[in-house]
Amino acid sequence: MSISLHAFESGAVDNAHFHHVDHLRVAYELASHEPFDLALGRFMRGLRRIAAAAGDPSKVHMTISVAFLAAIAEREARDPARSWEEFRDRNPELNEKTFLGRWYSPEELESNVARRAFLLPRFHHTNTPILQEPR
Repeated sequence: MSISLHAFESGAVDNAHFHHVDHLRVAYELASHEPFDLALGRFMRGLRRIAAAAGDPSKVHMTISVAFLAAIAEREARDPARSWEEFRDRNPELNEKTFLGRWYSPEELESNVARRAFLLPRFHHTNTPILQEPR
């Protein structure tokens, strides 16, 4: 992992170099080693520290952050991977920032409410399951 969990959790990560794939990698590391509630707390605290260090604590988006962590945790619980690389390769759709468009409209995700509070997913875009059961 190029960004250590320690650096993430302490807020010692430069926000300008903390990209979507880095968020996913940290979320995977937490979700694959912790119960969801503990992983969520650690993930959100780390994100807030990084945003605060960058001078904009409001940059953390609650709905996007929780939804991606939940999707990662669900996939890992159903079909555990041996490594981040294996998990990433099995779930390429998570690399797309538009992944949440299956459950949220752009307007919902752009709202201040979605930024401050977790919005429950809507199923108005598709009725496809989040993932198929392993065979």
